[in-house]
Amino acid sequence: LMRCHNLHLNIREMGATGGGAHKYADTWEETLGIEMIKQEELLCLVVGMQFVLSDVIGECYTFKPCIGGMVDSSHLNRSRKTNSNNNDTVPEEASAASSDCNSVSDSGSIGSESSVFLDAPSTARRSKSMASKVDEWWWSRKVKRDMVVPDSSTYPYLLVTIGTGVSILRVDGPRQYERISGSSIGGGTYWGLCRLLTDVEKFEDVLDLASRGNPTKCDMMVGDIYGDNPEALSKLGLPSNIVASSFGKLVAKQDPASGLKQEDLARVLLLMITNNIGQVAYLNAQLHNTSRIYFVGNFLRHNKMSQWCLSSSIHDWSKGEIYALFLDESQWVASILVEIGFIRLSN
Repeated sequence: LMRCHNLHLNIREMGATGGGAHKYADTWEETLGIEMIKQEELLCLVVGMQFVLSDVIGECYTFKPCIGGMVDSSHLNRSRKTNSNNNDTVPEEASAASSDCNSVSDSGSIGSESSVFLDAPSTARRSKSMASKVDEWWWSRKVKRDMVVPDSSTYPYLLVTIGTGVSILRVDGPRQYERISGSSIGGGTYWGLCRLLTDVEKFEDVLDLASRGNPTKCDMMVGDIYGDNPEALSKLGLPSNIVASSFGKLVAKQDPASGLKQEDLARVLLLMITNNIGQVAYLNAQLHNTSRIYFVGNFLRHNKMSQWCLSSSIHDWSKGEIYALFLDESQWVASILVEIGFIRLSN
């Protein structure tokens, strides 16, 4: 493409990182005459993150539950009004409920900035008794930006990049980081299993498919094991509508595939893999004593379900003390972080 349109004629060097920078470097130089200037991928990511957190106002956001629980499903058919700050449509009842919600800042303190309500996707937590209602409203707001000057509230933080696999970095200051953990179960795992179990050929389409799925057809809930016995559940310390085993319901079925749709499989796979990533990130946050986890990577592109799931799970596990944070422009931020990091390192 570059050669056909003569886009390469005035380019002699190009900053690049990742496996492709090494794998295709010789090909680029032979066919296009462009030398690949290879940079360390994780360092570029950390430097780029520092730029975004310190110079781009309101780029980060999280999800936090509204106090007040569920909203009746009939509310979804009523009139909606526009939030003047972001042009997103907001149900009137959800907007009115905002007085029950505390906004959250980057340091975990209480703020007063406006909130953006999102329709939360249905999750495996919904019990049969909630069938006539929708999931509780979750609101998204952009948290305060990070500070250039490091202080006790800025560092350390975790940076979790979710691509084909997962890498977890602890960032201790500008250009100071260590890869502390990771997982082979990531976006590539989800996409590979979806290609195996569904007919979908595009990642955006499988997310759309998952949004229509019902994970309770596959997942075994705590209530499926203990019933709705309040005494037993109280001793266990878990509600009945929490997932006990992903895909666990299929074990006892004579025909595991009966009654299942492709959207159900796409949904339960998404929740299973997202929760696994969230659990690993949360445990590392505990181990390294940080309350902020930034999630980036192509897996989160247009993927609000996983963002909501990560926020919800980490909020519950930490009792609201640890936040899952995301970058607003997830569709381009991964590549721009690396490019900004390369430019800053070059200078």
